[in-house]
Amino acid sequence: MAAVPVGEAVRRYLGDGKPAALLPALFKLCCTLFLPSQSKPPALALASQLHADACKRPISAAASNSLLTCYLRAARPDLALAHLRCPSTPTDDVTYNALVAHLPPTPAYSRLCFASLPLFRPNLATLLALLRRASSYDNLSAAVHAWLTKTAYISLGGNAEVSNSLLAVYAASGEYLAVSRLFDEMPVRDVVSWTSMIGACLDGGSAAQALRLFSEMLADGAVELDGVVLVVALRACNHLALGASLHAVAERRGLQGDDVFVANSLVDMYDRCLDLRSAMKVFEMIPGKNVVSWNSMLSGLVHAGRCAEALELLGSSSFLKGGDDVDFDETTLVVLLQLCKKLDEAMWCRSVHAVAVRRLWFASSSLPLLNALLDAYAKCGLLEHALRLFGGMCDKNVVTWSTLIAGCTHNGRPHEAMACSVAMREAGMTPNSITMLSILQACADCAETRASRCAHGVAVRSGLALERDVGNALVDTYGKCGDLTAAMRAFNAMPSKDVLTWNSMIGALGMNGHAPDALALLDRMEREDDDNVRPNGVTMLAVLSACGHGGLVEEGMTHFERMTAKYSLQPQVEHLSCMVDMLVRVGDLEGATKIIEERMLSATSGSLAAAWSALLSACRSHGNCEVGRDAACRVLELEPDNSAGYLMSMSMPGGEQARMRWLMRQRGVKVTSGHSVVQVGQEAHRFVSWDGCHLHRAQVYSMLATLCVLLCMACAISPEGEAPLGWKDTLLNSTSLSSWKRANPTCSWFGVTCDDVEHVTRLDLSSAGLNGTLDALYPTVFQNLEYLFLNNNISRAIPANISRLLNLTILDLSNNNLGGAIPYQLSKLPKIIELHLGSNHLTNPYTAKFRPMSTLQVLTLYDNNLNGTFPEFILNRTSVRLVILDLSGNTFSGSIPENLSDMVPNLEGLDLSFNMFSGVIPQSLGNLTDHFMMYLSSNMLSGSLPLSFSRMNNMVFFEAGSNNLSGNIPLEYFSNWTELSSFNISNNIFSGSIPPEISMWKSLEYLTLSSNCFSGTIPKELGFSQLWVLDLSNNHLNGLL
Repeated sequence: MAAVPVGEAVRRYLGDGKPAALLPALFKLCCTLFLPSQSKPPALALASQLHADACKRPISAAASNSLLTCYLRAARPDLALAHLRCPSTPTDDVTYNALVAHLPPTPAYSRLCFASLPLFRPNLATLLALLRRASSYDNLSAAVHAWLTKTAYISLGGNAEVSNSLLAVYAASGEYLAVSRLFDEMPVRDVVSWTSMIGACLDGGSAAQALRLFSEMLADGAVELDGVVLVVALRACNHLALGASLHAVAERRGLQGDDVFVANSLVDMYDRCLDLRSAMKVFEMIPGKNVVSWNSMLSGLVHAGRCAEALELLGSSSFLKGGDDVDFDETTLVVLLQLCKKLDEAMWCRSVHAVAVRRLWFASSSLPLLNALLDAYAKCGLLEHALRLFGGMCDKNVVTWSTLIAGCTHNGRPHEAMACSVAMREAGMTPNSITMLSILQACADCAETRASRCAHGVAVRSGLALERDVGNALVDTYGKCGDLTAAMRAFNAMPSKDVLTWNSMIGALGMNGHAPDALALLDRMEREDDDNVRPNGVTMLAVLSACGHGGLVEEGMTHFERMTAKYSLQPQVEHLSCMVDMLVRVGDLEGATKIIEERMLSATSGSLAAAWSALLSACRSHGNCEVGRDAACRVLELEPDNSAGYLMSMSMPGGEQARMRWLMRQRGVKVTSGHSVVQVGQEAHRFVSWDGCHLHRAQVYSMLATLCVLLCMACAISPEGEAPLGWKDTLLNSTSLSSWKRANPTCSWFGVTCDDVEHVTRLDLSSAGLNGTLDALYPTVFQNLEYLFLNNNISRAIPANISRLLNLTILDLSNNNLGGAIPYQLSKLPKIIELHLGSNHLTNPYTAKFRPMSTLQVLTLYDNNLNGTFPEFILNRTSVRLVILDLSGNTFSGSIPENLSDMVPNLEGLDLSFNMFSGVIPQSLGNLTDHFMMYLSSNMLSGSLPLSFSRMNNMVFFEAGSNNLSGNIPLEYFSNWTELSSFNISNNIFSGSIPPEISMWKSLEYLTLSSNCFSGTIPKELGFSQLWVLDLSNNHLNGLL
C-alpha cells in the first residue's frame, strides 16, 4: 500500500475518533511501508502519531505488539525497548517472540533475548531465531542448549528441527565433542542431522570418521539419502575405491541425473584422486553444465600437470567466449593463472589481467584473484609487473604479502624479499608459516647470518618457531649461512623432529666440512625410538656427500654398503655419483670406472657427464692417460657444447691440444669463464679471472698485488724470484714481468721474442712501475692480444702502429703521462669495445680522419687537455652502441648538443662534470630511457631540471651540483626513479620546499641539497633506512629531523 492512502487512513482515525480496535490494523499498515523501496521517515512519523494518540487511553496487547513490531521493522530498537519498558505496556508471549525475531544480531541484544527467555514461552520460529543468534557467539550456544534441556517448554526428542539447528550451531563453532554428544542423545535423526554430524567431522579434520558415519547412515536404512549429504561425503573422500563406491550409491539412488551439484562433487572427487579419465566421463555426462563444472574439470587437469588437455578442453568449447549459456567467473581466471604458471606463459598472465580489468572484477577487491595474478606474474618472471600490481592493491592480507615475498625469492632477489618482510611487519600484518618459509629461503639464498637471525626472532615472536616446517627451514638456513652453532641450537629446540629435520642438520654439517659430526648425528638419529624417523635416501646422500668432502673414504664406503644391508635402500644415481667422487679422490680410478659403466646405465646424460668429468679431472691429477682418454671421449660425447671437457682434455698429459681447439672451433664451443661473487653491503659483485671490465678493477688488482706480496713474505719466498719463461697461462701480470725483466736485462720489455708470447691474449702491466714510451710495441709479436692494460708512467704520444693489434677489444692507457693528439689510428681497431684514455695530457684529435667506431661501447677521456665545443668525433664517429661516455675534467664549452640522444641512443652513463658547458639541459636527453648514471656537476648550466628525465626509470646516480640551475625538483622523479642511490644538486639556486614524496626513494644512500634556496620545514620522511650521507646545509629550512 502506498504511503498516501496509509497516511490518509491515519488522519481520518485521529480526526474522527475511531475506535481503538483499529489500532493493530493501522500499525500493520505502517509496517508495510518499511520496505527497501519505501521511505522510512514518513512511515515512522505516522507510527509515532498513532503511538501518541494511543497513550491517551489504555492500549490493548494486540495494539502494543503491533507497535513494537512496527518500531523493530523501522530499525529503531531503541524506541521499541522504550515502549517495552513502559509500565503501562501489556506483554505476552507474542511480545517477546517479536522481540527475539526482530532485534538486531548484536552481542548486547542477543544477551537481552536470552535473558528474556524465562518471561515467556517461545514458539518454534523464536527458538530457531535464537539459535541463529547463538551461532555467532561462543558462550551463547551452550547457554541456549542448557536452557532448552532444563526447561519443560520443549522436548528435544520431540522436535528434530530445533535439535538440528542446535547441532548446526555447534558444528559452525567447531565444537566437535558437543556435536557428538548432542547427536548421540538424539532419539530421532533425519537426513539433516546426519549431514550436520558428517560435516562437523569433516571440518574437524576427521575425514575417516565422516565416512564411517555415512556408512552407518546407509546401514540404518531409516533415512532417505539426499544430494546434500552425498556432496558432504564426497568432500571427505580421498581414496579412489571409496569414491567409486559413493559414485555407485549416487547412481543407484538416482542422485546424479539432474542434480548438477552432485555431479560437480563427483568431478572434484575424481580430480583429487587423480583419476582424470573418470572425472572427464562424469563431466561429459552432465546435461546442464554450470561454471562450477567447468572450473572443477579445468582445475583437476591443471593440478595434475596435464596442461595440454586443459588447453584442448578450452579450445573445443565456447566456454571462455560466453557460449553454452555459461559465463566464466573469477575462479575460472584463478585456474587459468595456474595454467599460465605451469606453462610459464608470461603473456597469457597479462591477457588474464586485461580480462579481469574489463570485467571490473578488481573494483570489488577480489583478493583471491589478485593474489593468484600476483603469484602468476612472479612465477613467470614478470616481477616488475607483480610489484606494480602489489603497489596498486588497496587491500592486502597475509597471503598477498607471502606471495610477493616468495616471488622475490623465486626471481633471485632475496634482498627485496627481506625488505618486503620488513614492510609487512610495519603494516601490522602477522606472518604465517608460509611467509616464514619464504623469508628463510631468501635468507638462505643470500647467506646472510644477520638477516637469518632477524627472521628467527620474527618466528619466535609470532609463535611459529616451534612448528616443524619452520624449524626445518631455520636449520637449513643457518647451515647455508655457515652458522652451525645457531643451526644446532635450532635443531635441539625443536619439540618434534621428522626425517627432514635430521637430513637438514646432517647436510649442514657435511656442507661446512664437519664430516665426523655428521656421522655422529646419523648414529644419534638411528638411536631414536620414533619409527617415523628412519634414514632415507636423502639422509644417505647427505652422509656420502659429507664423507666425500671430508676425505672419509672408508667411512663413506661403509655407509654405502649399509644402505642396502640395513635400510633396504637401493642406491640411486646421486649416491653412485658421490661414490665415484670419493673413489677418484683416493686414486681408485678403475673402481670409479667400474661403478660408472656397470651401475649408472640408467642415469641421465647430465649425471653421467658429471661422473665422467670427475673421473677425467682425477686422471689429469694422477697422470693416468689411458683411463683419461676414455673419460674424455665419454664427456665430449655426452656434452659436446660444454667447454669444460675440452679444457680438461687439453690439460691431460699428452693431450691433443691442437685437435681440441679445432673441435671447439668446428662445434662453435665458447669457453665459459668461472667467476667469483663478493658480497659488499647489499650488492653482489661478480669477478671473472683477470676481469678488465669491472668499475673498481684498479683497486681490486692493487689489493691482489698487496696480498701476493704478503703471502710471499709469509712463506719466506721472494716475489722477485726467477720467473718462468714459458708463459702458457696466456697472462703477463706485474710480478712475473718484473721478474722476467731482471732475468733478461738486455731485452726491451715490449720486444719480447719468446716462442710462447704469441699465445698471449691478456697483457696487464698496471702498477708495474714501468716507464718510457710505447714505441717498442711490436704488434707482430702480440698479434693475438685482446686486453691491454698499461696504467703506469708511460710518456710521449700513443704510437700509430697500435692499430695493428687487430684483435684488441679493451685498451686501457689511463693514468699515464701520454701527450699529443688522440691518434685517429685508434678508430681502425676493428674489435675495440672499451677505450680508456683518462688522466693523461691528450689533446683534440684530427676529426676528419676518424673512422666510425662501430663496436665501441665504453669511452673514457677524463682529466685531459681537451677543449672546444662538444667533440664532433664523438657525435659523428663513435658507435651507436656507445654505453658509457666520460668527458669530465676537461675544458669543453658551449651547450650540450640537442641531438646527443639521437647520435648515441644506447647511452646509459654520461659524465660531463668539471667542464665549462653552459645553457639549459636538453629535454631530448630524456629519450635515453636506459640511463642509470648522469654527472653534470661543476659546469655553467642554467634553467630547470628537465621533466623528461623522469622517463629514465633506471636512474641510480644523478649529480648536477655547482651550476646555475633553479626551480623545483620534478615530482615525477620521485615516483619513477625507484633505484636511485645518489642525488646531488648542491650549490644551485633551487627554491621551494623539500617535497615529502622524497621518501619514495627507498634505495637512496647519498642526498646533498646544500647551498640552495630551499625553505619550509624539513620533512620527516627523510628518515631513509639506507641513507648514509645527508647534507641540507646553507638553505632556509627549519625544524628537526
